[in-house]
Amino acid sequence: MPKYFLLICWLLASCTGIRRAEKFKNDLTFSKKTISNKNSPTDSLEIYYSGCSGFYFKFNGNGLLHDPFLSNNGPMLKISSAKLKIDSVLIEKYFEKIVNQKKDSAGIIKALIASHTHYDHVLDFPLIINKHLNTDSTIIGGNQGLGALLELNNLWGEKSNKKVIFNNFEEILSDYQYFNQWVYIKNKTIRILPILSSHAPHYYGIKLYNGNIEANSLKIPEKAAQFKEGQSLSYIIDFMKGNEPVFRCYIQGSASQFPMGFPPQNIDNKAFDLAILCVASYKYVNKYPEAILEQIKPKHVILAHWENFFLQRKELYQTPAQVPFTNVKMFLKNYKKIAKNLNINDFTMPVANTNLVFKF
Repeated sequence: MPKYFLLICWLLASCTGIRRAEKFKNDLTFSKKTISNKNSPTDSLEIYYSGCSGFYFKFNGNGLLHDPFLSNNGPMLKISSAKLKIDSVLIEKYFEKIVNQKKDSAGIIKALIASHTHYDHVLDFPLIINKHLNTDSTIIGGNQGLGALLELNNLWGEKSNKKVIFNNFEEILSDYQYFNQWVYIKNKTIRILPILSSHAPHYYGIKLYNGNIEANSLKIPEKAAQFKEGQSLSYIIDFMKGNEPVFRCYIQGSASQFPMGFPPQNIDNKAFDLAILCVASYKYVNKYPEAILEQIKPKHVILAHWENFFLQRKELYQTPAQVPFTNVKMFLKNYKKIAKNLNINDFTMPVANTNLVFKF
């Protein structure tokens, strides 16, 4: 069967929202879940899932955002030609949910990071930064394309020292492909280690929207194809007590092929408490997610970016439906076998607008 015929089928599938999540509904987490690693926990980490690879982390009053994306623009056939729209109303609802007001005037959110620059990861960044963040207290992190996107939107004045970090790839260690040093938020309760990663093909070995967003293009990206991937990044995020990491999270925005995106082991002799893995396009990556789980052996796993983000939404909750041409039921079947063999006893696959609380 010709690949381009399959691509048309994929586009049509994204239009209809077929294959709802009924076949694996019992594996989904709705609304709220609490996970405890100790009999008498003393600390907690709050995590809010907004869909795709969008997560908000809150620890000891300090927040971090990863890939916040609320503006589902509808079917792939539509966004292939039409100008993408940003849902300012839903973004307001999102901030009211995570920081109890439309703008983070108190500066709770200390970091905003992007895994790569496809539209379903960074489309909302310019509006979020311009209208909803206290940028004086927020680190902005991502690839060079994110810096270009923000420059094209004229978010920083000439006198501003605000910039996108993580994009100086000459400082990356070639053996493990991660940055030389951690990036700390101002009060050092959270630190971030970016890792060079890659993006799985979208279908039959074909990867869409390669390349970089360029600051000298003189035109703000408006269509899906203009949001080029750039350099994909995975992250280790440590939540700190003094100089010690007390909770370690690995997060990826796209499935990646070894060794890309794989974190170094035994940093500060700290194990991984949590791994957040991408489900979409898993079948185009060898030994996924087996290889990454074997390397980091997390205590808990969150499965994300599994739902159909081509379906438009008006609320923070999104009716569960799997992303086109990704067999989530088969992924779960394989995952459970792998997790059992590795003694990873618990996982969560949340729907959008779910709160998770880790007590440790």
